[in-house]
Amino acid sequence: LAMEAVRYSWKNIEYLSPELRDDDDIAREGIKQSGLTVHFTSDRIKSNYDFGILAIRENFDSYRFLSDKLKENKDIQIEAVKNGHALLLKDKSNGFYKDKNIMMDVVTKNGGYLSYASKGLKDDEDIIKAAVSNRGLSLMDASRRLRSREDIVLLAMENNLQAFYCSLGEVSKNQDLAMKAFKNDPKKYEYLPRNLRNNKEFTKKILEVDALAFNDLKYKFKNDPEIFKLAISYAKEQGKEAEFISLFRHDKKLWGNFPALSDIDKLQEAKLGQLVKRRIFNKIAGNKIDGVKRIIRDLKKHNSYH
Repeated sequence: LAMEAVRYSWKNIEYLSPELRDDDDIAREGIKQSGLTVHFTSDRIKSNYDFGILAIRENFDSYRFLSDKLKENKDIQIEAVKNGHALLLKDKSNGFYKDKNIMMDVVTKNGGYLSYASKGLKDDEDIIKAAVSNRGLSLMDASRRLRSREDIVLLAMENNLQAFYCSLGEVSKNQDLAMKAFKNDPKKYEYLPRNLRNNKEFTKKILEVDALAFNDLKYKFKNDPEIFKLAISYAKEQGKEAEFISLFRHDKKLWGNFPALSDIDKLQEAKLGQLVKRRIFNKIAGNKIDGVKRIIRDLKKHNSYH
């Protein structure tokens, strides 16, 4: 009956008698389901090397429930580290963080743990490739030399396109890679390298992907008639003209430079009207009457009030 109860749920071992919680077969059955089972077993099992390894491989957090003597065992510690026990990596005294073989196992399973590696291993090509293959954004913790390597950056981007923003040097100026990253998440425009954000032709390509990126452009481009009209055109193609107008209705300087905005391609006022109605409704729902008055005042100012 005890074995059936544990097979049904490992948690049931907590309610067994001390004699049954010291039974090897019952303990093994529970640990197969969850390494945390060891917490409810006898002191003998908590001190057993084989059960300790089995529990850690199922759940690294079971390390904390082992006997103090077993936790001091180097092999047990290494097994815990390899399976994700970060606290042991933080402890510099054991030297795990600078052991290439140990860290290779660690970052292969969890690239994010590269942050715990020694400075030397963060500049090790094998370690970095293993880490970024598992978690692209771990490229941020690599050395500057490897963050500047195009092959390393490409490998990281295969896992996560946003890894481009961790790149350095010439590779960070690669327009093709930058465009891939931007298409993946247009909201990350501000993280693009400065030289690309200052490039007018690249800016045009950005707007072609998402016209709303106009909101993040430098003022020299916002005040450029060619860029502005191009953004309006793309906004219409992308069905984002209402959102586009709403983003800049408080920008007096921008409206002042382009007073004929409402005449450009006859923006679909119906969609703008729907957006305004929704905003007014939200203000009323939030009992923000002053906000409603401000919206209406702005619309009157820009000849969009009906």
